[in-house]
Amino acid sequence: MKSSMAKGSNSSSDEDNEIVIEKESNSSTKKDHENKENLHDSFGVDVSKYTSDYFLKLPDLGEEGGKISKWYKQEGELIKQDDVLCDIETELFTFGMDYDDDCLGIMGKILEPEGSDKLKPGQPLCIILHEEK
Repeated sequence: MKSSMAKGSNSSSDEDNEIVIEKESNSSTKKDHENKENLHDSFGVDVSKYTSDYFLKLPDLGEEGGKISKWYKQEGELIKQDDVLCDIETELFTFGMDYDDDCLGIMGKILEPEGSDKLKPGQPLCIILHEEK
């Protein structure tokens, strides 16, 4: 499996922000697994194989930090390459975070809701479930 990461693009700069997704060993809750079972019927995906948790973290946006202005994916939704996961807002700009992994994922849990207080770089935003390979 390709190294998992997502990228955000800043319309006011040519520079991409890379967000590292760190692996957490099989820490999904029972509720997460129940949500995944319901997904099989909706999308025809065998979600029982999605057992690896990855934490999507806020990129380094400087000292000012940022906040989630909008989530485009909800818990339990299928995520594919180039899907926009959320908008991140700073005092200077807003950008969409794209899912840049070449394998499917499932939005496991949103850790930071829309409009939460300023978040610090490296702070986990959500958990994305990946298929164990």
